[in-house]
Amino acid sequence: MRIYIQPGKYVAGPHVFRNRLVRAIAKYSDNTVVSDESEKFDIELGFIKFSKKHKHPKVLRLDGCYYDKNRLKLNNGLKKSIKQANNVICQSHFSKKMCEEIMKVQLDWASVIYNGIDPDDIASVQPIPSIPEGSFVSCSVWRPNKRPLSIIKGFLESTTSAHLYMIGDNLSGIKETRVHCMGPMSWEQSISVMKSCKYMIHLCHIDSCPNAVVEGLSCGLNVLCTNLGGTPELVKNDGVVLKVDKWNYTPVKSMEFDNLNAKVIAEGISDLKKITSTPVRDDLHIKYTVQNYINVMEKVCLNQKYQ
Repeated sequence: MRIYIQPGKYVAGPHVFRNRLVRAIAKYSDNTVVSDESEKFDIELGFIKFSKKHKHPKVLRLDGCYYDKNRLKLNNGLKKSIKQANNVICQSHFSKKMCEEIMKVQLDWASVIYNGIDPDDIASVQPIPSIPEGSFVSCSVWRPNKRPLSIIKGFLESTTSAHLYMIGDNLSGIKETRVHCMGPMSWEQSISVMKSCKYMIHLCHIDSCPNAVVEGLSCGLNVLCTNLGGTPELVKNDGVVLKVDKWNYTPVKSMEFDNLNAKVIAEGISDLKKITSTPVRDDLHIKYTVQNYINVMEKVCLNQKYQ
């Protein structure tokens, strides 16, 4: 099967996962990815949107949807893509329900496939010896809904004497000896930090299937997260889920959610440190992600053939 995937640039998560999946399809399947739509292909795998019109079947990979009132109109493009698709892949069960409720679309026929990562890539990266044992890490593009200040305040409220490494941009003015703002880092640098730590904190208000958490779990980190989004579906028993958020799937007025109770986070950190097992997450191996994607696309192609 020849799969057309647009080579254009996306932002953040979709860009990271698209490139990761393209490499993994070549490594873990007998299928071919083409990036030039003038070439022969059997099916298009679209990330958020599709290319120009063609007669081949289409599978859409959704990256959630816009759920704040100021950006709801941007969902019109997503709804257009859904109507064009022969099948839709959502990143989590939460993300599927969110898209159904916010965009008022029916996705009971859609597939849910979690993101994955190649453990060979993780194994190729070395940890950083200078990072103290038992450290915490948090990684994101630091917007208010990612809650960087809540993470830092909760960490400092806790009784731990460990260090916290904050990877990502948009952080400034933090002057705490045990909180290290690392700034933007390459993927290899981020994995080096993760492999040197023991715990991850990911308190985003809503994340469909955060690549950072997939990476953290695959590096053997126990994760502290919040109860909304697809993150709890990833973490399972390898962390602590804080029940701090409520949402009835209606559009929110603002994305300013960086105001969690520091004591609640501190208690979560204490509970996190009580976990004695180290995550071994073979289920997040990207070869399984690839196989699930291939299964969906093969089924779509077969159905189209006999229509």
